[in-house]
Amino acid sequence: MKSSFFIFFYLSSTWSSAAQGTEESPFEVVKSFDGFPMNMVLELPQGVGADDVKRIIVFAHGSGPQNADGDLSSVSFPAGTENLIYKDIARAIRVEGFATLRFNKRSFQVRETIGKNPNYMNSKEFKLFAKNPLGHFIKDLKFFVQEARRRFKKAKVFILGHSQGTSLALYVGSELSFISGAALMGFSNEKVPTLVYEQTVHRAYRTYFRALDLNHDLVIDKAELSTGDDLATALKAQLKILDLDQDSSVSLSEYNAGNYSNLMLMDAFYDKGMMMEEVSRSRPSKLVKDANYKILFLQGELDNQTPAFHTKAVQIVNTNVWKKENLRFVYFPSAGHALDPKEEYGDLLFRKIPSATLKRIANELDEFFD
Repeated sequence: MKSSFFIFFYLSSTWSSAAQGTEESPFEVVKSFDGFPMNMVLELPQGVGADDVKRIIVFAHGSGPQNADGDLSSVSFPAGTENLIYKDIARAIRVEGFATLRFNKRSFQVRETIGKNPNYMNSKEFKLFAKNPLGHFIKDLKFFVQEARRRFKKAKVFILGHSQGTSLALYVGSELSFISGAALMGFSNEKVPTLVYEQTVHRAYRTYFRALDLNHDLVIDKAELSTGDDLATALKAQLKILDLDQDSSVSLSEYNAGNYSNLMLMDAFYDKGMMMEEVSRSRPSKLVKDANYKILFLQGELDNQTPAFHTKAVQIVNTNVWKKENLRFVYFPSAGHALDPKEEYGDLLFRKIPSATLKRIANELDEFFD
């Protein structure tokens, strides 16, 4: 097992993994709110003409530079798997009569632009984006939602947000009165830095420390470090760094400190522009409370990036306090962050969404977004 400078940090960083891959769907180039050209994929149900579209779903990306297909192939199992989650979901929901609109996330499109023209990094347009990426992601989504409305004036417009896209969907939903509903897949009520902290420290404890701490005394001692297990071997190799009291063992506080120290060294997770934009906006739960459109939560029980307790907390508050009737909560046992199959919480690689799950997603959307 590959290990990083401190405890398995690479395993805790999939939140911002940059999805690679080629976009196979036919696309058209559309200029977004500021004139920046972006690739858009617009697909209609089979046999349905543009004048007959009754419902359209616009996809909102998760974090990282993702293309319109939601390509997670580079972080999927088994190696070499083509895993295009947005494309697969879009295909499934078109069977239920939805049109779909997907587009390259600006960070992906910018990277493609820089690859062709490195001087683009010196442009005013790029510098504005770099200063406030989240603001641009919100405005891009709002633009494409309005584009869907413009092209299909008689259709109900919905947003399907995944991961960070759940917040983007709620931000845009709070600004556009014609939104009929939002599906939130992998919902989080926290800011990105808080999520990264949760993943880096608490997820690592739940997944790895407890597996090595065989006698449950919150210390991984010399015997536990010498079991020959890959995780134990990797941890033992970092003992000189982590064993601050030099007792030849790793306490929980030392283990957590090793993981947390990575965040102290990686300012990329604390983008100032993104933080300022997040702070200026309402928490997602407040937007859910205030929303008058339908909101469908689609949550994997073994999601280790945006844990299920975020969604379940909203459900508890709604059941006992808000009592809103426009919310629906759907849970997928043994499913992860992309509603992909998981055997255990600590499994950090993605898998293709099974056909049965895709059908259930489509059925839930069809039934709730009637």
